[in-house]
Amino acid sequence: MAQNPETLSRDSIEVFHDRLSEVRGLAFTAEVPIVFERSLNDRLEAVFQADVGEGDRRREDISLAYAKLGLLPRGVDLRSTQLSFYSSQALAFYDSRAKEIVIAANPDGPSGTPVFEEAREKVIVHELTHALQEQAFSLGTMLRPSGNGDATIALRAVAEGDAVLTEYAYSFGGLNEWLPDHLSQLLDSAIDDPILPNIPRFVADKSRFQYLAGARFVLRFLGQNGWLPVNLLYRYPPLSTEQVLHPEKYLDLPDPPIRIKLNNLSGLFSSPWTEIGNDTLGELSVQSRNPKA
Repeated sequence: MAQNPETLSRDSIEVFHDRLSEVRGLAFTAEVPIVFERSLNDRLEAVFQADVGEGDRRREDISLAYAKLGLLPRGVDLRSTQLSFYSSQALAFYDSRAKEIVIAANPDGPSGTPVFEEAREKVIVHELTHALQEQAFSLGTMLRPSGNGDATIALRAVAEGDAVLTEYAYSFGGLNEWLPDHLSQLLDSAIDDPILPNIPRFVADKSRFQYLAGARFVLRFLGQNGWLPVNLLYRYPPLSTEQVLHPEKYLDLPDPPIRIKLNNLSGLFSSPWTEIGNDTLGELSVQSRNPKA
């Protein structure tokens, strides 16, 4: 791990901080270090392990359960597939535990040289927005595993959608009266096809949902009141992926999810049996189901 001051100086980082704070209307309460690593795989795997914390056997069982539900092909390991997917796509990410932004360095160049010079500003602004969300709204705490994965990914969609819109606002020098309409046109023209053809639809759909559906959802709240309605989404987040996919079920005709309580199921299974997981799957998962299952 190394940081090259000629590549990204402390002064340039402060410029990002100051301009982003002005555009987004939120103040940083702490410095956010930016570090470079030749490979993001190890860091991403550590984040996945901390978030999930499951043993190898439980991973196999959960992947098998998802296959039974038609969400994954048989024999696919969900966590390994997700890690492979995000490692191949990510140029940088915000590590909410270390409170720093990690950027992929060029493996063939000097340490501290980003792979993506021309896209560096956009990526840094996106990840700095996540740091800002953490400092302003305690986003990392809100995203800790809770047994309701559907509500968690709905909140992730708010965070990613917010960061996507902030990128554009930053590029255009801030909010103005024509920017929401312009962003709406850009999102409508975005390609919805999976990024990688060999990635299961369930994994690709989760990524696409967070960025595209999340941005479309958050955009509904960006208008004459500026970012204030967006900020309130962290206090009153959507409760399901259904509400993100159909914003009217959050805004106009609220349709909160109905909690289904299952009693002791031990009588349905031969003894001994062990519960390997307990989670909530919503509309996003249902529409990602493999039609051949």
